[in-house]
Amino acid sequence: MDDTKAPIDQAMRAGARPGPNPTLKLDTRRVEVPIDHNPDAVIGEGPSATAAKGAMLSIWTTWNAVKNAADDPATDLPALARVSRQAVERGLASADRAADTITSQIEHIEGEIRQAVQPPISDALAGEIRAHWRATLTTRGREQDSGGLGTLIKAAGQDTRTASAVLTGPAYLSGLTDDQHALVRTAAVKAHAPEREADLEEARKALGKVQAAAARVTKTLGPKIVLWSNPEPTALRQLRSIADGE
Repeated sequence: MDDTKAPIDQAMRAGARPGPNPTLKLDTRRVEVPIDHNPDAVIGEGPSATAAKGAMLSIWTTWNAVKNAADDPATDLPALARVSRQAVERGLASADRAADTITSQIEHIEGEIRQAVQPPISDALAGEIRAHWRATLTTRGREQDSGGLGTLIKAAGQDTRTASAVLTGPAYLSGLTDDQHALVRTAAVKAHAPEREADLEEARKALGKVQAAAARVTKTLGPKIVLWSNPEPTALRQLRSIADGE
């Protein structure tokens, strides 16, 4: 592993040259563990949620362990920096693996949804269906509550051939705008793949939780590790702050 590219190293490098007045206001040993990164913040019981909870637990456990060590006045700060860096990297590696797993699961679910909503039909039939709806929209209206677009949205939820023909081609082939095309897709997915749609939403939220936790632990603990690596006596930090005009 190339440590120079590790996220925690990047955060450390970013904090290695502090601005003119960071030290007086910074409690050297204080570490806050945000409650919203608790593993219980991940909702769901599916594979993606399970993977996210595992990664979040790793980060959460590491974060609390670093906090407990930092709170102990007997803990040597350079040693704390060294061990914390190693522990945080393990937690971030767990988050990376979970994110890769969840991303693969999202792609798989999206594929299953496409199969359910857009089953194969012949090009000839698809062309006839698009032509029919293009004409219908022209004569009956393109507003969502009109007899044109409204009827198409309903039809896409009832007939996968209609959904497939309209959604497989670009929006303009059916006389639709991109936004109208999206309305048809939403209706078709809700009608033909509601369970997988719920799984997809769960997976996307789980991925977001993992990514947010990893980013925050890096941003929060990276500068702390820099400070612990090169500790200054409190009195000297205070004097430096005065000298810098704080």
